Amino acid sequence: MKLSDKLKARRGELSTTMQSMVDGLATENRDFSAEERTKFDGLKSEKDALATRITDAESAEHGDRTEEGRSMTGDNRQLGDGEVRALRPEQRMAEHIKHDGPPLSLGRMVRAMITGNWEGADAERRAMGENTGSIGGLFVPASLSANVIDIARNKSVVIPAGALTIPMDTAEMTVVKVLTDPTPYWRKDSAAVTESGQTFAPIKLRAMTLACLTRVSLELLEDAPRFSQTVENAIGASLALELDRVGLFGIGTNEPRGLVNTDGVNSVSMGTNGGTPDDYDEYLDAIAAIENANGVAGAAIMSPRSKRTLAGLKTGVALDKTTLTPPADFTALKRLVSNQIPVNLTQGSATTCSTSFVGDFSQMAIAMRTGLTIEATRTGGTGTFSQLEALIRGYIRCDVAVFRPTHFTKIVGIKA
Repeated sequence: MKLSDKLKARRGELSTTMQSMVDGLATENRDFSAEERTKFDGLKSEKDALATRITDAESAEHGDRTEEGRSMTGDNRQLGDGEVRALRPEQRMAEHIKHDGPPLSLGRMVRAMITGNWEGADAERRAMGENTGSIGGLFVPASLSANVIDIARNKSVVIPAGALTIPMDTAEMTVVKVLTDPTPYWRKDSAAVTESGQTFAPIKLRAMTLACLTRVSLELLEDAPRFSQTVENAIGASLALELDRVGLFGIGTNEPRGLVNTDGVNSVSMGTNGGTPDDYDEYLDAIAAIENANGVAGAAIMSPRSKRTLAGLKTGVALDKTTLTPPADFTALKRLVSNQIPVNLTQGSATTCSTSFVGDFSQMAIAMRTGLTIEATRTGGTGTFSQLEALIRGYIRCDVAVFRPTHFTKIVGIKA
């Protein structure tokens, strides 16, 4: 038996075991116990990892291995053990997961899960197995998971700013960040080369759970013609907002650590008690700090309020309302806005401050498990059964990595 066939057989065994667990919950009308949840997550992680192994095995068996795989370099060479492929912002995760058959819809899958009516959702049922229950949790097919994650990536700002996406094959993985660059030296003939002190450090990524819970009426679920598209976009948008928040402001406890709390990130202050920009000097200082670390700033992320303040700057000449022309270094930045950047931060005595971020966002990555789990119930939660409603819960697991902290600058204490 070919390796790919053995891996597919194992994937089928895992699917059967997982579905039996889900169907058992539906029959008993209860949630997973802690022990059952641990077992289910372990089965899910193994099944998720099999997708890449099957693709690699099939390509090797046909002698046509392509660049699909796992490499942090982004080139076309064959991958080594432990390497992963980081996706650039314009690349889609769905393109790296093979799927035969018609496109799948998360909305159709959710509707069928809750109502028990799989009419018009045959492709989704086949992708998940024929014994899908109407209540409980299930692992969403990898191709559909990737579509939803791509929606989240498209709607975020850290990804368009340049952040990479690292698909995680396991719950934990280690990548490397650069602490200091090597120093070159000129040497005399026959003299020893002076050793320099380039240093590296590991970044241990751990997939942490990002979940959303929403309530929907059964009437809307059964009757709304655009429910399928709406639920996909809604879940994708909610995940995108939280990815932006945690990528920028995550505290590192029960959630990833974001740029604000990453050691080594440059900082430019608007003053002890904050201040309102009257020119672009702080952004030029932010760019200069990155250039001093041999980096190249490519993007700036700010709050809508900060964007409006900068757009309204005037020359400062008395009675002159002419808009201040921004310097070339600022206009060269890709400027993005996120409402996940608060405007009520405290700096000194000020409590209405905001923060902007300038950096080379290709030195940042969102590490994602491609598995998406959807769970639905018509009886759980307060009033769900009596009000003819359903609760839908979805979750993914991810982490944040910053490879070169000195290639980012945070501008703190920005007032309106």
